[in-house]
Amino acid sequence: MPRTPSLIGRLAIVSTLALASSCAGKPGLAIQYPPAADVRIEAEPVAPPAIATSEAAYEDYNEAVAAWGKRGWAQLARICRYYKAVGMPVACEPAGAMDAGSP
Repeated sequence: MPRTPSLIGRLAIVSTLALASSCAGKPGLAIQYPPAADVRIEAEPVAPPAIATSEAAYEDYNEAVAAWGKRGWAQLARICRYYKAVGMPVACEPAGAMDAGSP
């Protein structure tokens, strides 16, 4: 005579099915890498000889250097956020922003 499954056996089967079905619909981890341009080093703007005699050339050069620096920091911030997203314990805020509250 066939034996009916015990209560523990039934619970084991139900819990196994519940676990299997809960894993079926979850997508895998989708890693969003930083853009390839963020791992390239951009050369600093070269000072033209005209900056010695022209105020406009000097200002243009200063603006180019400032824009170059801002692009570099933006690249670093994107790379930092990537590493933070994959679990590295990093702080991606500028150091001045973190230190502003300390004496």
